[in-house]
Amino acid sequence: MQAAERLEAILSAQYEKYFEYLDILDSQYDAIQAGSSESIQVHIRLEASLRENIESLQKVITALEKMLSPEEQFSTCKNLYAEIDTVKERITQNIKRNKELLDKRMDEVQEEIQLIHKNLASRPKTVFAPQHSSVMLDIQC
Repeated sequence: MQAAERLEAILSAQYEKYFEYLDILDSQYDAIQAGSSESIQVHIRLEASLRENIESLQKVITALEKMLSPEEQFSTCKNLYAEIDTVKERITQNIKRNKELLDKRMDEVQEEIQLIHKNLASRPKTVFAPQHSSVMLDIQC
């Protein structure tokens, strides 16, 4: 297989991986909205694994690009490069969207925790609550 054909095949594989990444980001967004911390953790692991896979493909792409002239790269894969750039832009937007939603969700959780602490502090004391009183002891040797 020629380098140009191999480059096209690897770029196509990378393009598909980017679309998988978009799907994961969309699912992650839904998990953040639902407040499912377990699901968010799973999506983070999937995202990290997929990024590693994409980075591995990029190393192969970079090596193949060095073997070809810019004209050969452009004539063989110009559409793929453009489509990959478009998908990368969407990924960047979705990452930003998810981060903003996660930040908002984290703020809401912080507020809920503060409200719980406030409610616990203002709750009337019961006879069963431990009594904290000062006691003075005279210790003589």
